[in-house]
Amino acid sequence: MTGGRAADKTLKYKEMKEEVVEYLHSRGVSQSLVSHVLRFYDMRYPNKVYFEEDRILNGLPKGLIDRIKLQCYSEVLANTGTP
Repeated sequence: MTGGRAADKTLKYKEMKEEVVEYLHSRGVSQSLVSHVLRFYDMRYPNKVYFEEDRILNGLPKGLIDRIKLQCYSEVLANTGTP
C-alpha cells in the first residue's frame, strides 16, 4: 500500500471511530461503555487502518471468508468481554 493510500485508510479509521463516538453519545451511552467500544475497535483494527471488508471479501467462497475472519478476529474474540 502506498503512503497516500495508507493515509486515506488511516483517515477513514479515525472518521469511523469519531462517528461511532458521536452516535453513542447522542444515544446517551455511558462513557465506560463508549471506552469499551473504542477498545474493541483498537483491537479489531490494530494498525489503525480501515478497509471496506465486505467489498474486498465479496465473491470469495464462504469457507474462505470464514477462515479469513477467524484468523483475523481470533484475538478480538478471545479478548472481548463485558465491561
